[in-house]
Amino acid sequence: MTNQVVDPLAYETIDQIPTGAHICQIFSDDDEYNEVLLKFLLNCLKLGDCAACFSQKANEREINNFLNRHDLSYGELLGNGAFILSDSSEVYFKDNLFNPDQTIDLISRYYQESMELGFSDAWVISEIPFEIQEVSGGNQLVEYEYRLGLLLNKYPIISVCQYDVRYFDGPIIKGILKAHPYMVVQGVVVRNPLFSHLFEYK
Repeated sequence: MTNQVVDPLAYETIDQIPTGAHICQIFSDDDEYNEVLLKFLLNCLKLGDCAACFSQKANEREINNFLNRHDLSYGELLGNGAFILSDSSEVYFKDNLFNPDQTIDLISRYYQESMELGFSDAWVISEIPFEIQEVSGGNQLVEYEYRLGLLLNKYPIISVCQYDVRYFDGPIIKGILKAHPYMVVQGVVVRNPLFSHLFEYK
């Protein structure tokens, strides 16, 4: 009889988070957002993993200085493909159109290229811009999150999706939470009791 691995309720450290984890952070101020972003970046890069950060809020100079203070060269990380920083609006709704197929394809290619570069694990840490609600295709956002969760079964990226609760309404936040098996609470990754395997958003 084999031992059954039981998923813990919380992951106190980054290296405990399983590959393929689909995590959301619902934040209400920029300091809260920034603290989680820098914590995850530092830990995954220290582990030798690669990370893509899609954000409008992230400050390149601040990330550079932060990583340098922790003995990581920002320039080297960019040069060897360990770190990518992109404006999230360019990723999610270039030309004022949100096309989930294109974004899913971009993340798939990122994972494949990361593996070809020799990295063991790949992270995508993305701040979802609130303007996505105003562009064509933005009504597919929650459906996209469910599809991303399915993609992670094939390409085991660790994905952290960050949403500013000040700019998304209650039904969307509820749908987003249902699409993520894990969430960030006070800087700790925990299992999300609201998660549903079924796409239910209306």
